[in-house]
Amino acid sequence: MSLRELAASDSRLIIESDGTPATLTSPIGTIYTVQAIVNRTGVQIDADGLPVSGDTTSVTIDLANLASKGLTDPDDLKAGLWPISTTDVTGQVVAGRIASPLIDRTLGRVTFFIKRTA
Repeated sequence: MSLRELAASDSRLIIESDGTPATLTSPIGTIYTVQAIVNRTGVQIDADGLPVSGDTTSVTIDLANLASKGLTDPDDLKAGLWPISTTDVTGQVVAGRIASPLIDRTLGRVTFFIKRTA
């Protein structure tokens, strides 16, 4: 097993065994529940590259998990069309819509920023 394959395997194991359930809803109403690593921080970067107070949430999901649900192309999860909800480490619900899908085809995962709606 190559180092890349080992890293992808470790990433999958961490997401699936230590992740938090996240619910994705397709534009036609189909609901998918997947395991995700939730990252929520209280800082954003402004236009000048300076840190400012903010609330940024992203989730990282294993591509194989999405494929097992029939979502074989993460590009289909168009920004702004798919509602997503999950919880952070304190148990607070984070809900919004998928924004800025970042696909990592080396480690086999995708990170979505959540544009909060509430």
